[in-house]
Amino acid sequence: MDKDKLLASLNLYRRLPASRLRQNVSALANLRPELQDEILRRVEQPLEVLTDEKNGLPYIKSEYNRDGDSYRSPHSNEYYPPIDKPLLPSPALREMEQKAMPLFREYVYLYYESALHSTYFWDKEDGGFACAILIKKEVDQSKGVKRGTWDSINVVDVTIDKSKQRVNYRITTTAMLSFVIENETAGEVTLAGTYTKQREDSDQYKELNDEFHLANIGKLLEETETQVRNYLEVVYFGKTKGIVFNTRFEDESAKKQKEVGTLLPGMKNAMANSKQA
Repeated sequence: MDKDKLLASLNLYRRLPASRLRQNVSALANLRPELQDEILRRVEQPLEVLTDEKNGLPYIKSEYNRDGDSYRSPHSNEYYPPIDKPLLPSPALREMEQKAMPLFREYVYLYYESALHSTYFWDKEDGGFACAILIKKEVDQSKGVKRGTWDSINVVDVTIDKSKQRVNYRITTTAMLSFVIENETAGEVTLAGTYTKQREDSDQYKELNDEFHLANIGKLLEETETQVRNYLEVVYFGKTKGIVFNTRFEDESAKKQKEVGTLLPGMKNAMANSKQA
């Protein structure tokens, strides 16, 4: 019965407005308090930013660095607020996490320029591990865009088969896109959407080390995010623009229709071209 209730809750969530994801999750949790933990684990939410109290550096808050009501900073490896007996990655995995942070920071700069990212690793009971590469990019006042947010959540599950000397990598990438565009004629228009894609790959190894894992994770991350961005550009923006131009309006609204349509290309390019001078 609980499984049916959970499936019904998740199906309802997928049909609610994408511009109100956080409110939707809160409403579902209030509707089914007994399913709150399961809902939070299964539903991706817009990313939030916290500050490491030890060094003042920002980091991303998510389910992947949470323990109770505290969140681990990848910079200091400490939870805020502090807790007793915190859940931490093993020393070897923490070392890989520290190696991964500058690598993915360079990746984020190349593809997103002025975006924030956080990387979290954790151990699995089967001897493998998993990691989350989180990216948050915000745009303010750029080419007709009043404000905009791109949240990219990449979760990689790593399974190691020592008998075959083979490692399997499975990535689940979720992109959350939200824009508010404003024009004197069109007024304020909100566009939001989410898209999730999963891919899997494996590789044979002779010597298993951090560099082997990071190279494979990085390749899978780049390929999957590229596919997600292309999908959003071709399908999301393309379909939205087509609907705007093909829907019939009254004469008084025709100009507004045209204004909204002309803002879409600027909105599409705002993320890539938002680096401040």
